[in-house]
Amino acid sequence: MKNIALKSALAASVLVATVASASAGSGVNHIFLDSYNQDSNSRIELELVRSETAGTVEIVELVGGALGDTLGTTSVNAGANSNVFVHFNGAAASNDVAAVLKDAAGNVVAIEEIEIDNF
Repeated sequence: MKNIALKSALAASVLVATVASASAGSGVNHIFLDSYNQDSNSRIELELVRSETAGTVEIVELVGGALGDTLGTTSVNAGANSNVFVHFNGAAASNDVAAVLKDAAGNVVAIEEIEIDNF
């Protein structure tokens, strides 16, 4: 009886570990910014972009809390991308923008609000 209980406990712990490791990989997509405001009207530097798949980062205007026009875009690889620069195609109407990470299929997987100085 002890042997069956031990095997059941071991099987349960293996199942829990498998589920935990699968769910740990689901939070891979993220955009990390430096702690200071961006001081540029031509590009934004993102300290680190982690993406589960290859994709793009877009800098998009925030208008009334909603995503507006795209100011610039750059490609990222799957995994960790450090010092990602996104150059602007034009000037934003305000200093509130967002970095939007999209996966290879074009789905939005992460958004980070950015405040820009010098506009």
